[in-house]
Amino acid sequence: MKLRDHFPIFLCAIFAIIMLCLAVFADGTGDDGDSVGHYLIAHYAFKHPYLLLDHWGKPVFTLLAAPFAYWGFTGIKLFNVALATATLWLTYRSACLLNIPSAWAAILLLATSPMYVSLNLSGLTEPLLGFTLMLSLYWALCGRWAWAAVLMSFAPLVRSEGIIMLGVFAIYLLVKRRYAVLPYLALGQALYSVVGYPYYGDWLWVFRRIPYATLSSGYGSGQLNHFAAHLHELIGNLGVFWLLLGLLSGFIRSVLYILRRSLFLAEECWLVYGGFVAFFVAHSLFWYWGIFVSAGLVRVLLSVIPLIAIISLRGIQGFTARLPALRVYGKTPVLLILCLITVLESLSRLRWERDFAATPAHKTLIEAAQWTKQHYGAIKTAFYDAMYSSVAFGIDPFTQTHSLRQVKVGGYIEDHSLLIWDSFFARTQNGLIELDALKQDPRLSLLKCFEQGNKYIGKREVCLFERKAVPDSVRNILLDDQFETASPLRDTLYAHSGQRSLRVGNPDAFSSGIEPMLATFPPDCKAIRATVWVYSPNPKPAAPPKLVLTYDNFWQSIQWSDLPLKDLEPNTWQRFELEVPMLKDIPLNIDRLKAFVWNPTDQPVWIDDFRVELLR
Repeated sequence: MKLRDHFPIFLCAIFAIIMLCLAVFADGTGDDGDSVGHYLIAHYAFKHPYLLLDHWGKPVFTLLAAPFAYWGFTGIKLFNVALATATLWLTYRSACLLNIPSAWAAILLLATSPMYVSLNLSGLTEPLLGFTLMLSLYWALCGRWAWAAVLMSFAPLVRSEGIIMLGVFAIYLLVKRRYAVLPYLALGQALYSVVGYPYYGDWLWVFRRIPYATLSSGYGSGQLNHFAAHLHELIGNLGVFWLLLGLLSGFIRSVLYILRRSLFLAEECWLVYGGFVAFFVAHSLFWYWGIFVSAGLVRVLLSVIPLIAIISLRGIQGFTARLPALRVYGKTPVLLILCLITVLESLSRLRWERDFAATPAHKTLIEAAQWTKQHYGAIKTAFYDAMYSSVAFGIDPFTQTHSLRQVKVGGYIEDHSLLIWDSFFARTQNGLIELDALKQDPRLSLLKCFEQGNKYIGKREVCLFERKAVPDSVRNILLDDQFETASPLRDTLYAHSGQRSLRVGNPDAFSSGIEPMLATFPPDCKAIRATVWVYSPNPKPAAPPKLVLTYDNFWQSIQWSDLPLKDLEPNTWQRFELEVPMLKDIPLNIDRLKAFVWNPTDQPVWIDDFRVELLR
């Protein structure tokens, strides 16, 4: 074997060694939100097997990552590092099969992309989708179309936008006239439909329970050029330049191919260029239109960054082919110099404290957890929104844990429960919860506050509260909302008590309410009672609104009870009451009670003094 044949292996080995060291010794998580969330699902999947079918967690990712995540966050980082290293090799081998000269340069371009280095040290799902795409491309280039199609059929269960790449692959098979292979693209979805049917009772759960299948987004929307403007964060400024040259080269070659003046392999045309363009354009449109819960995160492009490396290599080679220095120094030295300049520019963007070390938020939570262990004792029930709290405190988030939102709306809190307020997630998840509001809550006692910061993120604060012991008459109240906090749908037009009430129907058919987990209710709870005051300015609504109490599992109703709010007298406040027995034999500790008012008509009603309580 010649030296040039050893060089790609050497590059992959160096990458693997460096990344393994970072995975073990760097204590960052790559991301405070999704990275930690996917880790927790994979970590507890053996304890709670239903998590293997959790659509947000991505079933295929959870299945493969669970044996690694079981051993802690370092384990899931090692899983993604192994995937990244394998993806490097597959990118190189695919470039070779595409007859791209100096294919080793694709390894350099990919391995040193700033986000590829930092975000592979995480629990994110993008590295697995990138590996899936490259292995499918490699098998397609080797003529193993059936194997490639079967693997690609699982892509939507690795990441939801894998369905985009599934569509691209279907077009590729049609172009190649491999019609017999097309049915294989349905195998992954079909298999998981069968596996999940006994649990969900729905053959189409893989489609109906996609958490992003909605034409809206709580994150808003942005500019159409958002991803283009932030590409440098992913691959550096020089990387963007090579990518643009590569795309230009691909466009020219596509035109010549259509005119039958050049050869363009279908795999490169459709799976490399077509795959990247489809993925990039789709995400740009999702963010621009504010659909499919798009948050405009540049890191989603990590899924197609191996394709970017191949396209960029085409661009850099097209550039070097026209350099006068090529005649003097030769092709390989010039290409190597340009690659090294690109590498240095890309890696110069990385910062240890920002990209590899634990964030101030994590440090404060770890400090708070250590204090809790020494001064508080065992945690019975916890309320928090920062998912890293589960890691720092060693809390199983799928048992006795809740969002701070339940505290905000006056929800049921067990005596001596621990509340963990953080200065970021508590203010962004499920509504604004300020520290002063918790300090003024008579039910809570402030234990201690912790603070950390750095120049990249700023200061992060964590405060611990304990639920005081109170009489049953107070503790049994799940919700007591007078809707006095100002918001677009809470106005002063009508009010039963106080100054505001909540408008329900046109534009929002559902009122605010509660979603406590049933496993937290006291064992002697016999029933749930909801009362609400309703005001209608209309003589007779088209259909009566409903007061709803429902027991839900995975957004599916187990037992639905509603009270039609009929015979509403216009311009008069009326009281309604609904009582339902407590659900027996709770199947899972994630089952929830939901209480809300539903008005699907265009004629709004106003509600006030919405109260939900336990009957014991």
